[in-house]
Amino acid sequence: MTIKAFAAVFASAGLATQASVTGAMVVTLGVATGSLIWWLALTTGVWTLRHMVSDKAVITVNRV
Repeated sequence: MTIKAFAAVFASAGLATQASVTGAMVVTLGVATGSLIWWLALTTGVWTLRHMVSDKAVITVNRV
């Protein structure tokens, strides 16, 4: 599903009709950079929240 969504976005942006090596590299690097930033933000947020929660609360959530 994700691949189809990206294909639709790229096609609607005209990337399918204007195929070039430079354009493909820019789009690929943009997607990779965006994914990297998202995962860094997500893991940093979870790490920060984990240190704000007590061990007892974590054990309770794990049991549930």
